[in-house]
Amino acid sequence: MLRLLSSLRPRLSNTTTTTTSSFLRSHSSCCGGDHQQSEAEQQMSKLLTDSIQGCTRVEVHDVSNGCGSMFDVVVEASSFQGKSKVAQHKIVTAILREQIKSMHGLTIKTKAA
Repeated sequence: MLRLLSSLRPRLSNTTTTTTSSFLRSHSSCCGGDHQQSEAEQQMSKLLTDSIQGCTRVEVHDVSNGCGSMFDVVVEASSFQGKSKVAQHKIVTAILREQIKSMHGLTIKTKAA
């Protein structure tokens, strides 16, 4: 396996390697709290926090390298207690329905607090 990876490494362009590593750096810095949220991230965070009762955690991360087309959303709320994952996700998508119209992708993770 190591030989296979070593043989593929020279075929990767520097652009691909740089893009991938910069994506990992920017996302990990965002998770570490060093990143200042974009206006879109702030707006979605506020919408979710204000709209979902018993919200204990809301995280919105732009994972599209700043173009605002793909987001990861994490929501934890006591009001999710007893609801299926599908029902929890429907709540989140209903709140973000206007923002979703301009997105290419959205990952939602929910949890009952």
